[in-house]
Amino acid sequence: MFRNYLKTAFRNLGKNKLYSGINIIGLAVGLTACLLIGVFISHELSYDKFNKQADSIVRITMEYNRAGTVNTTATTGTKVGPQFKRIFPAVEEYARTFISHGIIKYGEKIFDEQRILFADQPLFKIFSFQLIEGDASTVLDAPDKIVLTKSMAQKYFGNENAINKTISHHAGVNYLDITASTRLAVNDLSLVANDGLHPSGREYKVWAEGLLPIIKTALQ
Repeated sequence: MFRNYLKTAFRNLGKNKLYSGINIIGLAVGLTACLLIGVFISHELSYDKFNKQADSIVRITMEYNRAGTVNTTATTGTKVGPQFKRIFPAVEEYARTFISHGIIKYGEKIFDEQRILFADQPLFKIFSFQLIEGDASTVLDAPDKIVLTKSMAQKYFGNENAINKTISHHAGVNYLDITASTRLAVNDLSLVANDGLHPSGREYKVWAEGLLPIIKTALQ
């Protein structure tokens, strides 16, 4: 019986080729659109979900009024993170981040790196970035400590172990101790440095504005 139904269906398709073609193309386009929308929604909902504490991580934004126009930006000044932690008990950690460029030197080799992430110590406590080597609780616990991505470690040192080596920032001005290697893969980021953002460093002298603050809360 099912075979007869198939024969009848194909016979009708053959008799009404134009009508059948329009319906089949419409069905195919509709199904493809639904699948693409599903993939897009799934991707959007999975954004940053690799972080084990994703439900507790919040990005702070700033709203300001200029000439009667209200503007919103994802960057703030330096004191937002520390102040939030002081006045809101629910805030457990904060990490201010800033992407810049710089000259990196190792021996006689000089590299012009366009994406260096400067961050506070708790960055690797807040985010679940996998370290190949190193301790997440100490990798950025002092000024001038740095974490290299795997690709950057190979670029600077080849097959040598990068841990405990020293490179210089701005061609010899600041010396950075390499404390870890990570599989961090964020838009060709070169390295993560605690350079001037540490509370005992130069934070209030250098970073006046333009930081992207992230906080971890006890609220979910």
